[in-house]
Amino acid sequence: MPSDTSPALRVAFYVDSPELGGSELMTRELLGALDPAIATVVIGVDAAVVDALVAKRPRSGAVVVPHVRGRHDLATIRKHARALRTAGADVVHVSQRHLWSGQYGVVAALLARIPVVGVAHAVFPSKNRSQRLLTTAVIRRADRVVGVSHFVATALERELHLAASRIAVIPNGVPDRPPAPRPTQPNLVAAIGRCAHEKGFDILIQAMAFLPTCRLALVGDGAEREALEAQARALGVDDRITFFGWHDDPWALLRPAVLAVPSRRDAAPLVVIEAMREGVPVVASRVDGIPELVVDHETGVLVDPEDPRALARGIDELIADPARAGAMGAAARRRMRSGFSVEAMARRYEALYGEVARGDTADRARWASGSFLHAGTCELVASQ
Repeated sequence: MPSDTSPALRVAFYVDSPELGGSELMTRELLGALDPAIATVVIGVDAAVVDALVAKRPRSGAVVVPHVRGRHDLATIRKHARALRTAGADVVHVSQRHLWSGQYGVVAALLARIPVVGVAHAVFPSKNRSQRLLTTAVIRRADRVVGVSHFVATALERELHLAASRIAVIPNGVPDRPPAPRPTQPNLVAAIGRCAHEKGFDILIQAMAFLPTCRLALVGDGAEREALEAQARALGVDDRITFFGWHDDPWALLRPAVLAVPSRRDAAPLVVIEAMREGVPVVASRVDGIPELVVDHETGVLVDPEDPRALARGIDELIADPARAGAMGAAARRRMRSGFSVEAMARRYEALYGEVARGDTADRARWASGSFLHAGTCELVASQ
């Protein structure tokens, strides 16, 4: 159903990631679900990422800009601001992979005097003091900041010292569709995502030693893939694990009995919502925003993180009782359709864009004028 958003509204999506991860995939889903009356342009630093995002919205504009090499790289930041002005955006949506990213997109939007919405997808610690100072100072000038879960929203208040009134919580969503028309593959456990430390796939491979009748399909790629393959060989479980690499639609590839999400950190994993849509129960770590998605022993099973035996017990609990696992999967699908659809997510973003576009720009104009422009953008911000 179309929203009441003005047909003249134009939104620029700023993405500074050099790779396609969960936050970029979520932004892609949002682009595909926005009201067709909204004009969009994707501005990013990596051509492959930009192309992947606009694939969901072929009429969208696409602009590739240089990487910002650091807070002293004012010439490149100004190029980003010019790209936003040229796009004629009414609102800039800055996709923040985590709390401490996306700061240069916010600076560019402020320099261009365009209302800006920051969207934080994850919570990671930052060891870089300069990054923390810059992001904390800059994000306060954003018109609104979105957390994709209540866990993220709480972190925005605590870490970036934002007032709760400036923060909106908009849960991620996925397009609804019937589950794949194929029978569940008994004893098959799936894990989907980047091969990165925070995803905890090494814990899952350890758990496979306690699940001798199970097979594991690991769909994803990343820096730790080779180490995970070596770990599987060292534990003698490699004959029961298939590494598929990246696949654009894992659910067209597999129909697992269980999805395992052994994350060490995860604010609102998209793959959990996809599993809910497919009617597949999830066994996941009880960390960060995951309990906002998985209702323990109703739509899946939550276990303590960093515990391969607990993870194995949770998986075995569902593998051993297909009827119970099926009931959990059905409950998960109902939960996804009632609260985690991409359509509901898109309508909430559309309302937020309209609210921000109509807002008072006086403070933004003052901050982007005079001494701010001439003293050096990031030097001034970092000193505050």
